[in-house]
Amino acid sequence: MRRPTASIVWALVVVDVLGFGGVQVLTREASLVQPWLLAELLLMTALFGGVGALIVTRTAKNTVGWLLLLFSTLVAANLSSLAYSAFSARDYAGTLPGTMAALWFAAWTFVPGLTAALLFLPLLFPDGRLPGRRWRWVATMFGL
Repeated sequence: MRRPTASIVWALVVVDVLGFGGVQVLTREASLVQPWLLAELLLMTALFGGVGALIVTRTAKNTVGWLLLLFSTLVAANLSSLAYSAFSARDYAGTLPGTMAALWFAAWTFVPGLTAALLFLPLLFPDGRLPGRRWRWVATMFGL
């Protein structure tokens, strides 16, 4: 597998963090969420994405880096689309374009992101491979 361009991978992390934070500020959803929670989610997105970008740019075959990038992107996209749909419903009675699409997107991105973080990361952690042959059925069942 070819190593991805580092600038593309890091740009994804920057877009995740700035996009998530920007949507929160622009839609004024940050005032409804506790400031410490918003800071924690932004930090989590930046750290997971940053560590994933470091791993991917060094060893592209390590699945852990890709899962961390996926988790960071899904969390940022999920919370951004949720903030947009809540802003549209609260201030414009749901008439902004893409409100239902944003709500639908927020509904289906939560589960894959959580599955990637809670199931696959501990299973693949140190080197990106399964701990043994007996774990293949878990990976097959969840499509890994």
